[in-house]
Amino acid sequence: MATVDNTVAQTIGALVEGQRQMEARLDRLEGKVDKLLWVNLGLFGAVIAATIVAAIR
Repeated sequence: MATVDNTVAQTIGALVEGQRQMEARLDRLEGKVDKLLWVNLGLFGAVIAATIVAAIR
């Protein structure tokens, strides 16, 4: 019975560790997506600003 308990505990431990690794990967990916969004918003703002400046001249 103790062997079964140890095996179940090891399996649960492996699943929990896998979950932690997946969450860490998702956090890194989320950070990269956030950076890309901010870069795109900055580029969009620059294009709008350039268009307004060109229209005023």
